[in-house]
Amino acid sequence: MKKMVSLMLAVVLVLSSVSCFAAAPEAKVHELQNNVYIEGKVDKVIDGEILRLTLEDSEGKPVYIAEYDVDNSGKYAIKFKYQGNMEGLKLNLAYGEEWVTDSAVKATATSQIMEADVYVTDENDRSYATDIDQTMATLGYGPLEVKVKIDDVETVVHTFEGNVEYKSKYLLEERTGLKAVVNIKNKYAYEEEVSIMVAAYDENNKLLACEIETVETEYAENGGIQSGETAVISVPDGTAKAKAFCWSSTSNLIALGEQADGKLDTVDIFTIGDSFGADWWRLQWPQSGWGEHLQNYFNSEYATVHNYCVSGAWAQTIMSNENDSKYLANIEKKKEDPEYSLTKGMHGWGTWERMSVTEKAKNGYGEGDYIIVSLGINDTDETGVDENGNKINSVDWFGLGLEDMVKSAKADGLNIILCSPMPNPNSGVDISDDEKKFSAKAKEVAEKYGVPYLDMVTNMKEDYKKDFDYSEEMTAAQKAEINDKVYREYHLVRDEMLKSIEDGGFGLTEEDLKYHEQAGSFASADLNYRNFHPNVKGADNMARWIAKLLKDTDSDLRFYVR
Repeated sequence: MKKMVSLMLAVVLVLSSVSCFAAAPEAKVHELQNNVYIEGKVDKVIDGEILRLTLEDSEGKPVYIAEYDVDNSGKYAIKFKYQGNMEGLKLNLAYGEEWVTDSAVKATATSQIMEADVYVTDENDRSYATDIDQTMATLGYGPLEVKVKIDDVETVVHTFEGNVEYKSKYLLEERTGLKAVVNIKNKYAYEEEVSIMVAAYDENNKLLACEIETVETEYAENGGIQSGETAVISVPDGTAKAKAFCWSSTSNLIALGEQADGKLDTVDIFTIGDSFGADWWRLQWPQSGWGEHLQNYFNSEYATVHNYCVSGAWAQTIMSNENDSKYLANIEKKKEDPEYSLTKGMHGWGTWERMSVTEKAKNGYGEGDYIIVSLGINDTDETGVDENGNKINSVDWFGLGLEDMVKSAKADGLNIILCSPMPNPNSGVDISDDEKKFSAKAKEVAEKYGVPYLDMVTNMKEDYKKDFDYSEEMTAAQKAEINDKVYREYHLVRDEMLKSIEDGGFGLTEEDLKYHEQAGSFASADLNYRNFHPNVKGADNMARWIAKLLKDTDSDLRFYVR
């Protein structure tokens, strides 16, 4: 900084009807009352000194003077109201014996310091603008030919008779009890209370009701958003949309923000996961992944699911590629130590890059979209080394992979949601040590970065216990019987695949199994032979629970759930 005496002609900031800095949003000036926000940081903290602010008119006369503290790091955030027209006023800041006007990184003068989102929802937070059809889509196939090339000629080696379909048993509930959920984006705001007016309209834009409620607000630094809902206001039956208006008080009716129209924005949802979420399609019937079913649980008019789950994927492969230092370090470690674990090889390698490049090219990837991540099934025996060759245990290696995903998502303006691993049927209705450790790590990363976390393992296994009348007082044999029922209902057992559709099976034949991609497992004569991947019922149930648990988060994605 330069001394005050040598900087009497310092360049100053001009507060006008637009931001003084490109980083701040454009805003209008109210002639009677302006909300001023200035943010910055001085280079050096001086004990006992205060920050002095002066506003000068075009003739250099001071029209406003005030003093403020800086914190221990040198940061300051100034908020005050100025009565009168601010057009052309100059801002000066002094600290100790120096001008520090150029230490400001943000300055706004506006009467519109708040924005609001409003959603018309039912009592379960389902948006009004949802599909009318209360049933779920089906997944299945008709006759399907399996072809191979013999001497460059495609030859049919097997025909699945098909005509098999799965229709979700989870029907949607009827809509009851409408409300308007209002979230204030408290940009540069220092109001302790604001009044919110919600105007409710029917499908023909007829005004049905107006409700006003005064709520407490929280200061959200740097234009952040308050945590949770600001206000929940009941609206009449028949409400199709709503508008929300924010006021500093009902007496002066000075608007603090533009109206919100209650309409959902169009969003894309990208899924990251392993074989439990992957697309298996018809040839692998009835094996399925939750990513195939997730669209069923979201409003298809406003949300589109893109599935990037890959069989065999584990956390470190998702963000890495063959030029990544982590990948190269682990390949070198493998050369030195043949017993070193890199068992999953390249499965899922570079998924994140492939997703972002592909979706950006389609203009379907960016700010405001969502990523849902569930990994951990393949991470249990994966250990890694850092760039210095230090070994990292499998749980921490998994956590570092998740952290990379969260950082990348936030950098691109996407909203990321972390899930526990999907429940593994090999541990039955109990939660295994691996499930506990990897779920805890996913939750730890979510809490560290302030993103939603969905505990699939705990919730789904508790649900299994209720559905199959499990009791802790049961004998070991009875508990084993419950575990068997869960496995047969939601995962792959050979005799269930061979049962007819009428008997609750999947309608495959012995010949079908020979050409099934899981033939290596199901060609066994053992009718009880199992594969732990989810069947179509299990994958659907996983997708349902993702949507169900989203309802308990503060994520706006919950409004898109059907």
